[in-house]
Amino acid sequence: MSSSSSSASSASSCPSAPSTSSSSGASHKTAGKYTVQIEMRLAGTTKKEKFYNTIADTIRRLAQQADLPFNFTWKGQPLDKISIIYKAAAEKIPYLQRFENHWATKDLLQQYLKNRRAKMYAKGEATVPEQYEYLSNSAMRSESGSRVKKAKVVRLEKESQTARKRAGGSAQGQPARKKQNVGGDFVQGSSRAPNKPE
Repeated sequence: MSSSSSSASSASSCPSAPSTSSSSGASHKTAGKYTVQIEMRLAGTTKKEKFYNTIADTIRRLAQQADLPFNFTWKGQPLDKISIIYKAAAEKIPYLQRFENHWATKDLLQQYLKNRRAKMYAKGEATVPEQYEYLSNSAMRSESGSRVKKAKVVRLEKESQTARKRAGGSAQGQPARKKQNVGGDFVQGSSRAPNKPE
């Protein structure tokens, strides 16, 4: 327990994480475009990604300690255990208190339970409910397909932008042009400095 409390205490403060109180995480989910990590604003740097992984790991451990039934869908989960997980996660990681109605904790918990159920179905430890039998084709998808996390794509884009800025060039790689002094002689009352005589 001491290792989990030390990781939770290190996760309680993330200086680069912005404060947000919007409930945007649950409001505009669309298939293939929504990512919890990006909505929580914890993508873009390796420090933020480590903090996100710590949060996800903490929620996973809380779900295991609460002994949630993994073979139930989200609607079948006991509400008393879910609310205990919300409160415990907010106490261990104060960053989660910024999100209204615990939407970030809810999404991470739903994601964990869904992935856990999928592993149980794949191993044969649980049977797929009849209502989801039509999804059996999804198990036959290409294993060599792209598995790059969207958060990693965001981080790589930020790193390339930073590298371009450090190189001193614009987006095309050209150095910025210096301004030329096109002013004439000094005019009394103006803010222009006179040209130096040569």
